[in-house]
Amino acid sequence: MQAKIKEKTPFRVASANKLYAKMATDSDVYEYGIDTNGNIYFAYLNGIIKRYSRRSFIQMSRS
Repeated sequence: MQAKIKEKTPFRVASANKLYAKMATDSDVYEYGIDTNGNIYFAYLNGIIKRYSRRSFIQMSRS
């Protein structure tokens, strides 16, 4: 799966952009971005890949 978008600000919501930047700069993340299905993903060094839909990522950033 290839990353489609790797932007600094992929969202219109400021809190979602802050959370995206914070999670992307985590020392355990080796790859991140938005996949071809539009899901946000973070691949960690321990082999876990966490995927979020845009809606759930924004809701997570607001809570």
